Amino acid sequence: MDYTHVHLVGCEGVGMSALAHVLLKNGVTVTGSDLKPGSYSQQLEREGASIQTGHNAVNLQANTDLVVISAAIPEKNPEVQEARARNIPVVKYAEMLGRLSKNKCTTAIAGTHGKSTTSGMMAYLLYEAGLDPSFIIGAKVRQLCGNARVGSSEHFVVEACEYDRSFLNLHPQFAIITNIEPDHLDYYKDIAEIGQAFDQFAQKVPSQGLIVIEQSARHRLTEKVQANIQTYSIHEPAEWNVCNVVKHEESTSFEVLHHGQKFGEFEVTLPGIHNVSNALAVIALGNYLGIPQAAMRDAIKHYAGVGRRFEILSTSPITIIDDYAHHPTKIKAVLSAVEDRCHYNKLWCVFQPHQASRTYHLFEDFAKAFAVADEVIVTDIFFARDSQEYKQKVNSNQLVQEMIRQGKSAWYIPTFPEVQKFLQENWQPGDLVITIGAGSITQLAQQLVDLVRIEENKVLQVANC
Repeated sequence: MDYTHVHLVGCEGVGMSALAHVLLKNGVTVTGSDLKPGSYSQQLEREGASIQTGHNAVNLQANTDLVVISAAIPEKNPEVQEARARNIPVVKYAEMLGRLSKNKCTTAIAGTHGKSTTSGMMAYLLYEAGLDPSFIIGAKVRQLCGNARVGSSEHFVVEACEYDRSFLNLHPQFAIITNIEPDHLDYYKDIAEIGQAFDQFAQKVPSQGLIVIEQSARHRLTEKVQANIQTYSIHEPAEWNVCNVVKHEESTSFEVLHHGQKFGEFEVTLPGIHNVSNALAVIALGNYLGIPQAAMRDAIKHYAGVGRRFEILSTSPITIIDDYAHHPTKIKAVLSAVEDRCHYNKLWCVFQPHQASRTYHLFEDFAKAFAVADEVIVTDIFFARDSQEYKQKVNSNQLVQEMIRQGKSAWYIPTFPEVQKFLQENWQPGDLVITIGAGSITQLAQQLVDLVRIEENKVLQVANC
């Protein structure tokens, strides 16, 4: 490392906390601050970091030689201003991640959605194959005990975000692109501009490297890309395909085809056909890396996923599932997985839209995404990076009214306490509630679990009288 003391502003974020973990494991002194330090900050303190609540110039210690800021930190932040005044370099999280990737054999996982699950699967495959990787991922990998790890090999798996063209800071040897769809339209003008950014990302992979890309996104890459390219798809003809997909009670089995020839039989326990697609991408890259098929088959079958992706929190008397989905395509995929995997009397969806800008630009798609749900509850929008202009353009009640216009039973319930009260008055044993969104709604999911347990204890007490 070229620095000995790094200060992180906004260290509670999943990416920033992962970065801090890697720095600590490399012997760097880490300090940080956040307006609301939580579980990630507490873990960092157990590892030796010093974390302060709130942002203040005094938080920068005398020997700080680098300041890293999350994407949410403005230039007027007092710690940033103090660093500027003292000529301490200030870099964004994405730039710091790029620096770490430069001297590693980096595999970058990009795409509009599916990045975290696929990144975790790739890291877990390398780990199970004995390649001892490092990784930084935007979610906790359940079997690898966190959102970051420092391994002994040169392999480094990173989740590559397209927002703010962050992934252009990376130096990947290998890449997976899971899909390219409209999103972050507060930053990008349209899908064409998004595609151009992904093409620039693909150009970062050297000629001896490999890009594994979903077939429907292949046309976004131009002749400027020098790396080898392999396509995959579960729907369209590609170099890597699947056939004989069979949905079982707790898994999905499928046969992989490479150039139309049988490659091998695999199984995933993660629900949903989209996870067959994620697995196919990992298999394609794993094969290029020379990982034995038996090792791939075993790792993919036993991979348990990442946090907040179809996370089952309760199964009785009411099933509670929490999921990070915040894009219409992913919402539809998750609800399809609920249909395939779960048994329930009534399906309740509680959705917290993430960003007014995303809600505005994908309004019609969001209104249609909950087609399979029996009841949809929409809370107030979780604002992140939103301008006043976007906040005035759209609100959750408008989304609910559009759902009702399309024949959906939908409710606008602004706050979490109100949602709890409404569900408590209306749900029945055997129902399933799934909380969906990338904001704070995971807090509601935990509160609903507690509520279910209280209700269950009341029933048991009556039964034992």
